[in-house]
Amino acid sequence: MPARPRLAASGRNGRQPPERAMTRIRSVLPATLFTLFALLLVPAAQAAPRPVVLELFTSNGCSSCPPAYELLRELQARPPVDDVRLILLSQHVDYWNRLGWVDRYSSADFTQRQREYARDVFGSGRVYTPQLVVNGSDEMVASRGNEVRAAIERAADAADLGVTVDARTAGDGSIDVTARVERGQIAAPASVWFALTQDEVVSHIGAGENRGRKLIENGVVRTLRRAGHHPANADTVRSYRAQLPSPADVDRDDLLVVVFVQRDDDRVIVGAGQAALERARTASH
Repeated sequence: MPARPRLAASGRNGRQPPERAMTRIRSVLPATLFTLFALLLVPAAQAAPRPVVLELFTSNGCSSCPPAYELLRELQARPPVDDVRLILLSQHVDYWNRLGWVDRYSSADFTQRQREYARDVFGSGRVYTPQLVVNGSDEMVASRGNEVRAAIERAADAADLGVTVDARTAGDGSIDVTARVERGQIAAPASVWFALTQDEVVSHIGAGENRGRKLIENGVVRTLRRAGHHPANADTVRSYRAQLPSPADVDRDDLLVVVFVQRDDDRVIVGAGQAALERARTASH
């Protein structure tokens, strides 16, 4: 009587022998671990940088201000917190103009905005340069690196609303800006602000405290405009639109459009976004 054939690579009840099972586990395990690791990386790779808005009140006639320019340019290149986008709004005040150098980027509107912060938010009534206001809620001398870094760290998780910005050049040379503010929970109505900023601004100073100096600055605000009001606890996505003038004799690659949402009661900035002109839509949360 011929011998019964044996089932290859199987044990009793159809199970694989222990040594064969271990071989299979060892061959599958690396691929499984790689897949899990890749899945863990996906959210981090897709997450948009968290915005932190830095409002610098400054003047090119102030000898204490250039160190702040250098510090903020450094921090923009290497933020002190991972996954953070620093949005710089450098607003040149006009009360230095009578002291030897008229700053071409200065505006009484920026002086008024700084005075409103001093009166309504910080309660001091005192204005000075260089002053940095972080997300509308914290202020310090803008050249004090440790204080500035600490304030950015505190503000890194403060944004509540996602803001998407699209900026395109119109036929007449102006800039059409559309912003979408995602629905979200904020406790008070807010204002939606549109700003046009310029990077790599070079100023040659001919008089005053900075006479003979060459200053390089990012984020110089050329236009700042309130574009609308955002209701508290909006349950739908809302869109805002404005047309901003484009400054002459400016390299458009150096221009950025900033949109931020600022509560009307305590002036805290609860959302912000930024986009270059005529480029892919940029979102930040």
